[in-house]
Amino acid sequence: MEWDHNIAYYPYAEGIECEKAGDNYTLDVVLPAEQPYVENSFGNGFFPLVAVSEDNDITFKNICGGIKLQLKGTLKVTSITIQGKNNEVLSGAAAVIAYTDGETKPAITMTGMDSASKSVTLDCGAEGVQLNENTATEFIIALPPVVFTEGFAVIITDSEGNEQIVVTDKENKVFRSSLLMMPEVTMERVARSVDYVDEYGINHGQGIRIGETIWAPVNCGFHAIDYQWGKLYQWGRKYGQGYDGDAITPILVESSVTLDVGNNESKSNIFYTGTIDSDSDWLDLHDNTLWNAGTEEYPIKTKYDPCPEGWRVPTKNELNNLYINHSDWTTNHMGQSGYWFSGASTYAEGVSQVFLSTKSLRTGEKSGSIRRLLVIDVVQ
Repeated sequence: MEWDHNIAYYPYAEGIECEKAGDNYTLDVVLPAEQPYVENSFGNGFFPLVAVSEDNDITFKNICGGIKLQLKGTLKVTSITIQGKNNEVLSGAAAVIAYTDGETKPAITMTGMDSASKSVTLDCGAEGVQLNENTATEFIIALPPVVFTEGFAVIITDSEGNEQIVVTDKENKVFRSSLLMMPEVTMERVARSVDYVDEYGINHGQGIRIGETIWAPVNCGFHAIDYQWGKLYQWGRKYGQGYDGDAITPILVESSVTLDVGNNESKSNIFYTGTIDSDSDWLDLHDNTLWNAGTEEYPIKTKYDPCPEGWRVPTKNELNNLYINHSDWTTNHMGQSGYWFSGASTYAEGVSQVFLSTKSLRTGEKSGSIRRLLVIDVVQ
């Protein structure tokens, strides 16, 4: 097919398809989910450009924009990941429209929704980039034009494998051919564990490290006299209930309710069983993000999380990793029956482990299914 124009795309990549659509041209491209760090710039070849011309006088135009982060502190940064809080697609298959009128700027649309990535990572190398305590270091990440409707999260990994998350809750926009400049942030080295201070003000000390995860020394809601197994928490609710025989026995109500009602402290002792019409969910409109506004890989604690400051509800993957190895059926020092779990390490005396008792589950028939509710072990 002969075209009326020369079309050029940077960086060069085999397999890019181009089609003429009316007077303009559409290119099918892929935006990578990982970019290399380059001091004060984008990685070479990771900021795409397109050009269209009737002759060989080609002028490239920017397709993407980006974010400029300004970090200070004592960390040595090995990677930075950007992730929207409303599932915005940031990399993967995309369609670029190159306009021939000489005035209209190129446009890009993310197209591969099923296989697209909702994050972009800046790889700072195994050695990392050492921050300065007095002068901010700039980290620039290329992104397609996007509106982060509920803000975004920045996950910063240091050379010791620690992750710190900086979150903005406000709407932010990345425009084509411009940088969204974020204010300076100071990143300090953090301890791998903080003391677990419960809702009663009792300090239970630091957590138990199993692999790269630190588990709390007691269940969420634990009280040595009133709630010896911790409390029961329905998924997405901030306030827990007791068991039969605890200081306060929960009230069972066959109903589903709104988010405001279910997370109102005055309703904290009511266990909403749901109804047949609500699929046995306490919430009228089910929402899996109430305890984690991020992902399995990069969880973000929300205001509904019942854990103390510095701790959060574990993800499914973290729980699955904990369950890999365990003891035989046993009884702990409080007379509770259950298992000691040791994660990837073969269970043995002296291996780091946490105890989950059988009373960590409440079962009951509703709508022909078995409902289970886990007492939460929390992870930093």
